Amino acid sequence: EDELAKFFVSHGVNEKQFHETYNSFLVDSKMRQAPVLAGRYGLNGVPAFIINGKYKTNGPLAGSHEKMIEVLNRLIKQETVAK
Repeated sequence: EDELAKFFVSHGVNEKQFHETYNSFLVDSKMRQAPVLAGRYGLNGVPAFIINGKYKTNGPLAGSHEKMIEVLNRLIKQETVAK
C-alpha cells in the first residue's frame, strides 16, 4: 500500500485520499470479486481485458499488444453504439 501511495502521490493524488480509497469497502469488495471474475472469464495473464462482459482480448489473442489496443477500441465503439 505504501509503495502504491508513493506512486500515486508522485502523479498528483492526495495521499490521505489515496489511503481512504484504497481501504474503502468498495475497493475491498472489488478486490474480493476479482479472482472469481478472472476464473469465470478464463484470464491467466495480464494485460487482459473483458469488454462489456461479452468479449475477451489480450496480446496473444489479438496478435500483438499494439493490435490489442485496436481491438479494444473497436469493441468499445461497437458496444457504445449498441447501447
